[in-house]
This record gives sequence, C-alpha cells and structure tokens, in this order.
Amino acid sequence: MNTERGLVKLIILIAIAIFIVSLFGISLRDVSQEGTVQDNFSYTKQVLETLWNDYLKKPFIWIWDTLFFPFIIEPINNWVNTENTAP
Repeated sequence: MNTERGLVKLIILIAIAIFIVSLFGISLRDVSQEGTVQDNFSYTKQVLETLWNDYLKKPFIWIWDTLFFPFIIEPINNWVNTENTAP
C-alpha cells in the first residue's frame, strides 16, 4: 500500500537526517538535554495544548458530530452491515 511506502520513506529520511547531523559533529543527546531546548519544547507543547483546548477542539468536535460521522461513518457502517447480513 502507499501508506507502507510512505512509512518506509519517512524512516529512511529520518535515518539520513540523523546521519547528516552526525557528520556535522552534533550530538542529538547533548542537544536534547540542553535547558533551552527543553524549555522550547515545553513552551511549544503548552501553546499547542492551549490552542487545541481553547480554540480548535470545539469546532473539530462539531464537524465530527454533525458532518463527518452522520454523512460518512454511519452510511459506511450501514452498508457493511447490510453486506454482512445478505444471504
């Protein structure tokens, strides 16, 4: 499937990126343990959580409940159930 090839490509790209970073003599362990890097990741996580919880969660739930689920998921479930019960 295309998703499997996409996953393999992603793994290969990550490996190549790690190799390139290693050629420049950068230790990912040292970088990840620096206080500034940890503070940046913590801040980014906090901002993303706030953005999701305060602004994006309600619209996404509304879209899921009123548009996506009734018009896409339920018809698929009904179609699968009728196919399984057909003689």
